[in-house]
Formats: sequence, C-alpha cells, structure tokens
Amino acid sequence: MKFKEVIWIMPVGLVIGLILYSFGDKINILKVKPFSKYLFWIVWPSVIFLSSFLYDLIIKKYSIITAILMIFGVMLGVIINIVLDININSTSHSLAGIEVIVISCITGPSVILGIGLSQLILFFRRRLKGSTK
Repeated sequence: MKFKEVIWIMPVGLVIGLILYSFGDKINILKVKPFSKYLFWIVWPSVIFLSSFLYDLIIKKYSIITAILMIFGVMLGVIINIVLDININSTSHSLAGIEVIVISCITGPSVILGIGLSQLILFFRRRLKGSTK
C-alpha cells in the first residue's frame, strides 16, 4: 500500500473517533428527548459505515488494510479523547479500557460491512464490464 493512501485512512478514523466520541452524548438531531441517549448508537456506526464504504469505493484495493487502519484510527481518536478528559477530570473515565473495547466492537462490524458492500459493488461492476465486452 502506498504511503499516500495510508496517510488518509488514519486521519479519517481519527477525526471520526474524536468528534463523535467527544460530542456523542450531545448529538440530538431530531430534538426528541426519549431517543437522545440512543441516537449516539445509531449515528456512530452509520458514520463509520459510510466513511469506510466511500473510502474503499474510491481506493478499490487493500480492503483489509483499510479496515484495520480505520478501526485503529477510531480507537486512537477515542484514546486521545479519554486522555484529554482525564486531564480535566481524573474520575471521568475510570473504565477507559472497557470503553475502548466497546467502541472497537461497534466500529469493527461497521467498517467490515462498509468495506464488504463496496467490494460487492466493485465485483458486480467488474463483472458487468466484463460481460459487455
């Protein structure tokens, strides 16, 4: 994998991890009170799914490396956010290890589904292109 391609995978995951994890409890697009605490668990996987899907659709190769680096970038963003929060309030993240594991368990399947769907689209696109010749 070229270094130029690797450079863009990690920041995408890092930005997603930092922004969504730090503002996750404040995301309330619909301004509906009963769903505000569950909205994070809908928005987080959706954003990660779309970003991995679009990135893999653009790159068109190195899917496993894309998945690993996207997951690593998101985990790095969450860890950076936890470290910054611990500097402000040392008791806010007493279960930081479990937080990282839970976020990686949510991120992993979302990235795999996004990359799988993009590879399926690329497979059918190549197949249709081959059948027209």
